[in-house]
Amino acid sequence: MRRHRLNLIGVFSGLTITLKILIALLLKDARLVLVSDSLITAIYGILLLVSFLTDVPLLMRFIESTLGNAPSAQSQPFLQRWRETGAGSLLTIITAIWGLGLLLECGVQVILAFTLTVEQFLVIHPIVHYSFLGVLLLWAFLFARIRRSRKHKVREGAPNEPANEPTYAQSSNE
Repeated sequence: MRRHRLNLIGVFSGLTITLKILIALLLKDARLVLVSDSLITAIYGILLLVSFLTDVPLLMRFIESTLGNAPSAQSQPFLQRWRETGAGSLLTIITAIWGLGLLLECGVQVILAFTLTVEQFLVIHPIVHYSFLGVLLLWAFLFARIRRSRKHKVREGAPNEPANEPTYAQSSNE
């Protein structure tokens, strides 16, 4: 409120808590309550994918919202560097993979909720949930690192492939 900015992560957290409370109050079946957590995950996945209809991917909006709390002397150069270096395409790809990953997790969790006993699901649910998040985080980290490494090689003028191997553009007659 001091900075007159909306904290997007705070809004999403508040909505999640509100949805969980409403679902728990409205749904009387234990399996539907178990599935409700996965449906909230799916909603986030859908929001990530729907953000492609806007000019900025949702992950970039999260970054901007988070950095909005930092002093502008620190956040503005960072945001400007991200916009200028083509990181938008990086965030677009990461947003798409995260959106699809969250939808996939929802599908897996729904299948598990209706095939396992409630007790079994309660044991395996956090393992599956955090495994999906861990894989998505690891993938995003490695993807960004590989992409940054390739950009540095291109800037330094290093070839992207070994010189001794033929490229796909060369004909087989050569």
